[in-house]
Amino acid sequence: MSRTASSPASERPGVTSSYIVQSLYRGKDGALPVGLIVPAAAQNDGTANEAGSLSALTEIYTAQSAILLKAADILLQNGVGRLIVAAVPDENAGAADYKKAVDNLCDHKAPRVVVCYGADEGVMSYLSERIASDSLAQKEKIGLCACDGPDAALALAGKLNSERMMVCAGKCKAGDGSDSFFTACAMAGLLAATEDPSANLNGSALVGVDALETEFSEGDIQRMLTGGVTPFETVSGAVECIKPVSTRTTTDGVSDRTWHSIGAVMTIDHCMRRLRDMLKIRLKGAKNNLATRESIRSQVALELSNLCQGGIIDDFGPPLIYKSDSDPGVCVVELSFRVSGAMDMIHVAAHITM
Repeated sequence: MSRTASSPASERPGVTSSYIVQSLYRGKDGALPVGLIVPAAAQNDGTANEAGSLSALTEIYTAQSAILLKAADILLQNGVGRLIVAAVPDENAGAADYKKAVDNLCDHKAPRVVVCYGADEGVMSYLSERIASDSLAQKEKIGLCACDGPDAALALAGKLNSERMMVCAGKCKAGDGSDSFFTACAMAGLLAATEDPSANLNGSALVGVDALETEFSEGDIQRMLTGGVTPFETVSGAVECIKPVSTRTTTDGVSDRTWHSIGAVMTIDHCMRRLRDMLKIRLKGAKNNLATRESIRSQVALELSNLCQGGIIDDFGPPLIYKSDSDPGVCVVELSFRVSGAMDMIHVAAHITM
């Protein structure tokens, strides 16, 4: 942001002015970096490149990469300031091309939200597995893909069955084109730019897309929500996310709604990253003695209290800090907290006297 102002050179009556110039695509503070796996006309060997503007992306991938540039435009409109792109050939790209792009993008480490073009079950399963392994290694990510219709979306969601994957259903118009991939990009932008990871995004309007090409029936919407697919609808001219859900619907073949809301895993990731970042500061030069462990306990309790006051978690238990029995250099921090969940419904029970 730059500021230019004129100041009067004399006491002569007149009109002076000042103005502020603000970039249309200034990234939101704290917005998560987003990764794109998408076809491009150039530099499409799967190498991950980072950029923060359409001009930079155009220079790398050329103006002929229309889908890539429109997807990036949607994300930038949402306030995403860091984009990492791993492009595949825009013609005849195979599963091997996409898997290479997945590996290169995830190796970059920066992306926290990944959007992949297409709906190939093999590619999306590979992305889901890579995201799961990265998250276990404390490089937490969420993955999104898209399908045009409910049946294909439900089949893909059933195949993935992951709390870290979203399948978006519905083809959205964006500029001169329409693609369900644009819907997923707008949803990714909404997730990445939301300051509170536990925020209720039910009914949130998507930025960067114009309208759904086809509206879903109420029956299809209910099927998709139950089956782990995120559906959309047009309300007052805006495309809204009905409810953002993960594809995780079962555990060992038994119905399980623990991870139904995508906000649950995003909230846990946010809390664990904050706690790790805070403890990294304490680790340098620290001794594993009683005084240090007591200090760590107080800091962890304070951080959990801040998360609780911010409404990100509901409550927490007292942290337990102790020296590991097997390794004297390891300090173990045990903690428990309850994640704040989105309110999906309000049931009104009326007792009426005539």
